[in-house]
Amino acid sequence: MKVVSGGFVKIRDGVFSGSVSANSDSHISGNIVNSIIEIGGQNLVKEERKKVLGLLKTDLSSLISNLFFLRERNLINIDNSLGLVIKGLIETKYKSIPKLCIKVMSTAMKDHLYESKVVYSIKRKLLGASPSNIKSISELENIIFEIDKELRVLEEEVKTLINLTIEYSQESKINATGDIIILGKGLFTSELYSANNI
Repeated sequence: MKVVSGGFVKIRDGVFSGSVSANSDSHISGNIVNSIIEIGGQNLVKEERKKVLGLLKTDLSSLISNLFFLRERNLINIDNSLGLVIKGLIETKYKSIPKLCIKVMSTAMKDHLYESKVVYSIKRKLLGASPSNIKSISELENIIFEIDKELRVLEEEVKTLINLTIEYSQESKINATGDIIILGKGLFTSELYSANNI
């Protein structure tokens, strides 16, 4: 079963091995078993973008801190080989950066954002062999600046909270941009994500 609604969804007697998505407050009575429930529509994509951009910002900030540490201790000659040092750190200590970059590009496409400055910078500075072409730490700081700008825009766009009320969930994945309210027996081996309260 697959249900897609541009408004609200009200289901009685549960969802079994199904998919439900809605753009407004929704209520599912009965059991939700082996199903995917997404309440919030495009806001869910924006929430995912916010999360991934935040993780990338954290990793890049840590990378910059390590570069400053190495330069202050004169452990390496950063001026001549900064790009190679960055590439080496990404390949060893910051292996998550390329994965996060791909997720940032993927979520930008899902959000129909085709001219993102962050995506443009990622492609030119952080993927493949391109980190070896970085000449200055300020190039990484500029990427963080662009991430901050996109995060501020996303904060404004994702102010609408859309709630979901359920009774019981088992082996399901449930996402909502607002509250998830559980009125019945609870949960068993399910994944819940709420941008607000559970």
